[in-house]
Amino acid sequence: MRSFKPTHRIFVPDPKNPIGEISFLVQLETDDPDFGGPAYTEVEWESGLLASYERQDDGTWTFQGQPFNGRVEKLSGGES
Repeated sequence: MRSFKPTHRIFVPDPKNPIGEISFLVQLETDDPDFGGPAYTEVEWESGLLASYERQDDGTWTFQGQPFNGRVEKLSGGES
């Protein structure tokens, strides 16, 4: 199995702080910027679980198949 190499950071609202955010890293399964696919958290990747997040072919992101209230940033090469 390949090691986890994060490609994006996902930010979602913090349910305990209405003005805060929680962020975590995901690895998009493909390197092709024109193609969508599953984006795994490190736990999902290492455990062989299904990815909760996915990048659609049109560039939008979903959580468990639904739009989500958050934002996504692409990581630069050495960020983790």
